[in-house]
Amino acid sequence: MNTNSDNKNGVATAMNSCGDKAPAVKKPELVVGAGDMEKLKVAAHFGADSIYCGASDFSLRAKGRNFSRDELAYAADYLHKLGRKIYITVNAIMHEDRLDDLDDYLLFLDSINADAVIFSDMAVLSAARRL
Repeated sequence: MNTNSDNKNGVATAMNSCGDKAPAVKKPELVVGAGDMEKLKVAAHFGADSIYCGASDFSLRAKGRNFSRDELAYAADYLHKLGRKIYITVNAIMHEDRLDDLDDYLLFLDSINADAVIFSDMAVLSAARRL
């Protein structure tokens, strides 16, 4: 049993109560939203584990600043080279006339290796599973 009494931060106490194996502690993921490339780069620079963003086609922030497809492709490549993840918001309400465009967009997100899709309409989940 570990009885290191020199440790002042409580790790030795925790190890004593659990035997020699300290309980595994999972580090929380720091997820930050970015409305443009500059904010994305700042978030990555200051330690965000993953960054979420979206394109105006399928975002509830249609009037706000969003990313073009070219910018999303660049952002995914940029973040992956830094060991970070990119999550894409697809949170607009999907109407029947937009489903073909949605399929195309989800295939695009797959092609840039988006790490996750954040959605609010179950039609997005259905389309993603179908593809």
